Amino acid sequence: MSNNTAKKAKPPACDACKARRVLCHRQPNGLPCPRCVEKGVLCKTTYVPRGRPRKNPLPVNEPQTAPESLDPGAAAADQSSIQVVVRSSLQPPFRELPSELVQHLFECFTFSPHSNFPVLRRTGLTATLSSLSWRIDLLPPEARVLAYCICAQSALISYHPAIIGPGPKPDSLLDHSVLFPGADLRIFGMRRSPACHALHQQALALAKEAGIYLQVSDCNAASCFLLTILDETRHTPTRPWALAYISHIRSLAVDWNWSLNERGAHWAAYLMIESLMAILERKPVIPTYVDQLLLTGPEPPPLSSILESLASMKVATQMVYGAIQPIFFHVSRLSRELYEKVIGEHTHRHPIAENAITDFFSALSTLQSIVSFLFSQANCLSDQDRALFNRTQGRRSDDETIRSIVSAMAVGSTSLTIALYKDLDARCVAAHSTSSADALDSGYQWAAARLTLLRNQAHAMASSALDDVVRFLKLRPYPPDFLTWIVVLPWSEFCLEEADRERGVPPGRVNAFKCILDMLKAVGYSRDNPELHSLVERMEAHLSLSLSFSSDWAVASSSSGTIQSDADLLQQLSAQIFGTPPDPSFGHGDSWIGALDSDLIFT
Repeated sequence: MSNNTAKKAKPPACDACKARRVLCHRQPNGLPCPRCVEKGVLCKTTYVPRGRPRKNPLPVNEPQTAPESLDPGAAAADQSSIQVVVRSSLQPPFRELPSELVQHLFECFTFSPHSNFPVLRRTGLTATLSSLSWRIDLLPPEARVLAYCICAQSALISYHPAIIGPGPKPDSLLDHSVLFPGADLRIFGMRRSPACHALHQQALALAKEAGIYLQVSDCNAASCFLLTILDETRHTPTRPWALAYISHIRSLAVDWNWSLNERGAHWAAYLMIESLMAILERKPVIPTYVDQLLLTGPEPPPLSSILESLASMKVATQMVYGAIQPIFFHVSRLSRELYEKVIGEHTHRHPIAENAITDFFSALSTLQSIVSFLFSQANCLSDQDRALFNRTQGRRSDDETIRSIVSAMAVGSTSLTIALYKDLDARCVAAHSTSSADALDSGYQWAAARLTLLRNQAHAMASSALDDVVRFLKLRPYPPDFLTWIVVLPWSEFCLEEADRERGVPPGRVNAFKCILDMLKAVGYSRDNPELHSLVERMEAHLSLSLSFSSDWAVASSSSGTIQSDADLLQQLSAQIFGTPPDPSFGHGDSWIGALDSDLIFT
């Protein structure tokens, strides 16, 4: 038979048709088959070697990567394994995640607060992926991107050996023998770092390849939201995924068929978190006032009216549920006003707007009063019960729901407070570092004095808000979630700046200092961040010096025979431990000494 009349070999079936056991009509020039086009499934064929294996296999240039290549323990010995997984997202043959690992990561995602994102419920991704035996490669491109975003997010809390590698690990996210208050969980963050980075990079590559920021859909909106959360730890100069996420939501919300009473509170919470993430990094707040009206309903009454109405209610559940949407709405509004009038880059090119800051102080004070009142009404947990307040997959009790809502409100008030203080503090530092010629000008001196007064007022509000921060941290689950990270980071910096200025931890702040330190160590369960390790080391050093100072002072005071009035001995001990006496110029030195007299002598 001639070569011209020889029958050509039939090309192999694509993966999707092979999985469904149907006839595949392959198309020339690499075009997708008609079934895949109809189903919207990625059409590709994975080569399967046939026949007998060679007795003497040919040498290979690169080591093949097994599914266990996501193992951080193996990656510590050879970082190239993780890089192979990342590169394989763009180069064939594509090596997918094992189905068992995908199922585990989706189960972990149910413990994440991001699983309640309203758009995710509309995608039905979990049910679709389950029907495909958890094979991500059989999903359409947009759903495939979302699946990898969920896996990357879930890897931050996963306890699977393929994620955290060999070694000790919790048996579940409810394992109180490992995940308990005060435990240093940073070793898990170090072990999971290579796998989390690989999954994040793979999700980014697939998202850019699919162009999810251009096509409006539920899947793409959810993917952009999760990529926004994943990018927050990288301190990128821009927030492209947040811009795409809000843009998609604006377009989708027009056609949504749900009542504001059903989803308004959910969207108010997510818009608040998005606004707070922006101002904590001094970046523009993307959600607009019109976005709030579209997603959450009409503007609620002023904060002062809300505080008066809460005082008239007698049932804690009624108080909290009635305040959810109004409080979250006002926090988003205040975040936008704070950036536009006080902390934005454009505002630093002009003299400070004292009227705007005064109005913000008033609104913030009312907001803090509301949060403190709701905290007093909530049945807060004792230290013994903290370990039992953890993530649950079932329906929460009313007490747990109330605690979660009130703690979310505390995130809003405390984040606004610390953002304002950090900006005014930076302005003061810049004002005192100007040239001597400008400093001699009377107008400049008056402006600098006014700025210092505003900064001290903001510091007083931040000191008051620190109590709410401690309450919030005591209500967080273990291991901590993303919300805990965005709160504990700026407040740990605030405590350290104060300890550096005072040459030690003020006695009244020891408990708050220790609470924040413990939560920093717990946050390390999900993140291997150099900034995190540096903060822990600095806080531990200050705390150990403070405890050492307490013991030295007790010994010295007992030997000298004086108990309350020996300020000279206090200054001498302070100079021995910290190098110099406490700095009284900030307004805390004298009170610091008095507090040591009254508190530390009797310890």
